[in-house]
Amino acid sequence: VTVSVLYWRSGTMYTADSVAGSNARFREYVTNVFEDVPHNTVVLNIYDITWGNTILGPLGLGVHHTGVEVYGREYSFGRSTSGTGIFEVTPKKCSPHTFRESIVLGQTKMAPEAVRALVRTSAGDWIGTRYHIARNNCNIFSGFFANELLSADGPAMTEHPPLAVHQVFDGPRGLCAVLPAWVNRLADVGVRWAPSISDRVEAMDRDAR
Repeated sequence: VTVSVLYWRSGTMYTADSVAGSNARFREYVTNVFEDVPHNTVVLNIYDITWGNTILGPLGLGVHHTGVEVYGREYSFGRSTSGTGIFEVTPKKCSPHTFRESIVLGQTKMAPEAVRALVRTSAGDWIGTRYHIARNNCNIFSGFFANELLSADGPAMTEHPPLAVHQVFDGPRGLCAVLPAWVNRLADVGVRWAPSISDRVEAMDRDAR
C-alpha cells in the first residue's frame, strides 16, 4: 500500500511516497514543497538518542525519542520523580536529543484550548515514575496523544483546506496506527523477545537519572 505523506527534513516540508504495507522507512522523492502549514497540523518530531542510529536507522532499529507538535508547542513524556511525566518544549528543540526529522500525521479538529485541556486531563494517566524505557515510553505516549488529536470530533480549527496526509501504518504493539513502526521497533522487539534485557536496560536508565 502506498500512501502520500508530508515529510520534513533540513527545514523543508515535502510530500513523499512511503511504502506503508511493509512499514519500510521512507523511500521518498520530492514532489512539492509546503511553505504554509496550518497551525492545527499534527506533527511527529523524531530525535536520535544515540549516534548509533547512523547504523541502526537504515535497518529500522534506531533508538528514538519522539514528541507531538501542534499549535506551536511539542508535547512528550519522560521519566520524573513525582507528578506527571508529560512535558512541553519548543518544537524540534528537545534537549539533549538530536532532532532528526518530522512526519506530518494530519490535522486536529481540536481548538488550542481543547488541546491544553487534553494535556491536563491526561496528566494523571502518564505519571513520570511509571515511565519504562521500552514498555511505557515517549513513543507510546506520542501514539496516544496523536490518536486523541486526530480522532477528535468537531470542525477543523483552520481556514486552510484539509491536508490529505493521514498515514496508515500497522504500528507495533502499543502504538496507534498513525505512527510508523520503525520509531519504536527496537523497544518492541526487546519487550517481545528479550523482556529481561529490556528490564535491565530500564533499571540502568532509571538509576542513571
